[in-house]
Amino acid sequence: MINTELLVQASKKSGIEVTQEDIDSEIASVKKQVGGEEVLSKRLSDVGMSEDEFRQEVSKQLMIQKYLLKNIDIDSTKATEDEINSAYKQASEVTDNIPPLSEIKDQIATKIATDKQQKLLNDLIEKLRSGASIEIL
Repeated sequence: MINTELLVQASKKSGIEVTQEDIDSEIASVKKQVGGEEVLSKRLSDVGMSEDEFRQEVSKQLMIQKYLLKNIDIDSTKATEDEINSAYKQASEVTDNIPPLSEIKDQIATKIATDKQQKLLNDLIEKLRSGASIEIL
């Protein structure tokens, strides 16, 4: 929760805003993914969340996404061939019957990229934390 709030505050401070159209579009996408408005309403009810609270949460998440895209270099998180080969070699040293690299190369590349993105996110949050005054109520 603290990390989310830090990211929301940083987003607002940097002038990032989301429009009602952005929110409506995202909610429409969620409704489609879950099977319609009735299913979404039931799921919200099941977790004790009102539609207004859901809209606010969607707004926060969209704001954070825009902030992260602006402040994290996603291109730097792509896996290189050397990284893929190294990860495969390490995995093959500890795992018997590992599939050929050609079969799992995309999975390895995705894992490497995800790990790099997570590190960049953690570094950004740490930077935000170091400059923040956090009060636990």
